[in-house]
Amino acid sequence: MQNSQTINSAGLLLKKTSWRRLFRSKWFYFFSLLLLLGAFYYYRQAGGSSAETRYILSAVAKGTVTNVISGTGQVSASNQIDIIPAASGDILELNVAAGQKVIAGEVIAKLDDTDAQSQVRQAKNSLASAQASLASKLAGPSAEEIIVSKKSIESSRMSYDNTVNNLVYTKQANADSLEKAKLQVENSNISLANAQRTYDNAISSSGISSDSDSNSLDKAYSDTKNTLTSAQISLRSALVNADNILEKNNYNNSGHNYKNYLGVRNAQSINTADNAYNVARGSFLSLVTDYSAAENSWNNEKIENLLVKTQETASLMRSLATAISDLLLNSITSADFNQSTLDSYKQTSSSQETTMISLLNSLQSMQQSLVNAKLNSSSSDISVNASVANAKASLESAKNNLISADNALKQAEIDNQKSLDSANNEIAAKKNSYESAQAQLDLKVAKPRSVELTSYYLQIATAEVNYQETLDNLEETEIKAPIDGIIAQVNKKAGDSVRDSDSGDTLATIITEEKLAVISLNEVDVARVAVGQKAILSFSALEDLEMTGTVVEIESIGTVSQGVVSYEVKIVLDSQDERIKPQMTVSADIIVEKSIDVLNIPNAAVKNDENGDAYVEVLDFKGELDPSGVSSTKEPVVFYVETGLSDDTNTEIKSGLDEGALVVVKITIASNSSSTTAKSSATSLLGGSGMGGMRSAGGPPGM
Repeated sequence: MQNSQTINSAGLLLKKTSWRRLFRSKWFYFFSLLLLLGAFYYYRQAGGSSAETRYILSAVAKGTVTNVISGTGQVSASNQIDIIPAASGDILELNVAAGQKVIAGEVIAKLDDTDAQSQVRQAKNSLASAQASLASKLAGPSAEEIIVSKKSIESSRMSYDNTVNNLVYTKQANADSLEKAKLQVENSNISLANAQRTYDNAISSSGISSDSDSNSLDKAYSDTKNTLTSAQISLRSALVNADNILEKNNYNNSGHNYKNYLGVRNAQSINTADNAYNVARGSFLSLVTDYSAAENSWNNEKIENLLVKTQETASLMRSLATAISDLLLNSITSADFNQSTLDSYKQTSSSQETTMISLLNSLQSMQQSLVNAKLNSSSSDISVNASVANAKASLESAKNNLISADNALKQAEIDNQKSLDSANNEIAAKKNSYESAQAQLDLKVAKPRSVELTSYYLQIATAEVNYQETLDNLEETEIKAPIDGIIAQVNKKAGDSVRDSDSGDTLATIITEEKLAVISLNEVDVARVAVGQKAILSFSALEDLEMTGTVVEIESIGTVSQGVVSYEVKIVLDSQDERIKPQMTVSADIIVEKSIDVLNIPNAAVKNDENGDAYVEVLDFKGELDPSGVSSTKEPVVFYVETGLSDDTNTEIKSGLDEGALVVVKITIASNSSSTTAKSSATSLLGGSGMGGMRSAGGPPGM
């Protein structure tokens, strides 16, 4: 009794609150007008006669509410494999036909294995050869091999002895060249002393008039011209000698190129010599051209220009001789290039360097003579005897010759050291060859080392792998079923040729007996589907068959068609039926949500007010329910409820109602002339509060 009073009090409070809110609403007057119009309408329809209101009720009961996503698609095999041979060849046997069941590993076809058998034999022979090599290594060298190695040692020893003897020869040749250079220095000193005496005598005993100045200048230019002519010959000779050593224009009838047969320890020296040669040769050819042009009309200016250019060319020729000397210093002998030839080249190069130094000195002397002659010619108050000028020029030349001789002596000492170093290097190389030959023999007669045996074992292992691969290739000529299943299609016949897996040549297609449904869902529905959800499946071709399944895969990337995105969902059947075939049309209801053993009522009993809040109308009725409706003197009471999951029929009630309460599903009004049906008075009149407009927070009365 107390509980009922509490409920009524709460209901009154809610009703008052609802009325206040209703009065403040702008829709109040609109609904009031509708109420008046409705009353007038019912009065006219009833014709002033009596009307009876009947309520179709439903009891709040526990049950299951299920929410599903529906889609259609086709049946597919759970696994489909195209059988593509791993080997190529002609089909000798084909042991299956479409529709035939096979088990994994069963031979379904055989290919011609002639080539595979041949490869197996070759690989087997390679393995045997590798094993034999190991056995030979373990057995040690034969007597014949030891004899050959000993002869190699003897040959290396002879070469070593020859290089030792060559060192003696080199030392003697160095001593001779050094003695010649020293003798040249002594002769230059004697010449310098004679030139000094001649010059001194000329100064003391001769005089010269201004009339002879012009003759002295002419003679100076004439002497310079003669010196230039002589210089042409020396420069050409230096270039020819460089040609012979570097073999630029010929190959000495030997059929070899210098760079191909001469061993050089430093490749940079070859590049340096080549560059020096090209520069010197270009300067010389330009000088020859200018000299030939000057021969037609000699004058003092041309002579002076040629003198300067000849000095430049001589300097480049000296650099070329130095570069060749460095090249020969870094050279070693070979079968096509003996020590005698190398020494001859060195002597020639050294001589050319000395000649170029002497030529440069002579050209400088001539240039000085020209300067002196010009001074004598322009200074009339200076009287110098021509013999004095010549004696002075000879003195300067003698001084330059002494400098050249000193330089030649120094160069000879350098060349001697280079030759000695080269001979010592040759001895070291031959000694290494001799010791290497001895070591090779020692290595042959010694027991095999572990590192050598490892190499042989590696060769055997590689041969074994190759042999196994050929056996695998031979086995691949038997084509086997990869899985248990049914042969869905055969694309070849006996006698046809097939290619390996790289070409994608399909022999047959196998499918599993297990089926699955592949349906298509839009982007809104697929968002609610998850792997593991259950589904109810039906088939257009099998109207009496309904099966359950489980979602096993959801496509990650959808397909867009005419602006609509769809996703494939795969559902595996929980059981198999032979009547179900691939490509059959299937409909699936995927259960995305499910509430079990919850309070629920028909969807028509749930209504919403202007704020969107859900409510129901509960009638306190005692008696037997009539499907056509019941009459009651009481009016339904509004109860606001919390709804949950809903399906096509029922809605889950989470709170606000008790089990057994009677909710109004539909209201019918019967009269003498007609019968009018309404969903509820609240809906038709006040948008949810027509039956008194009361809102209850408590539970409704029970049955």
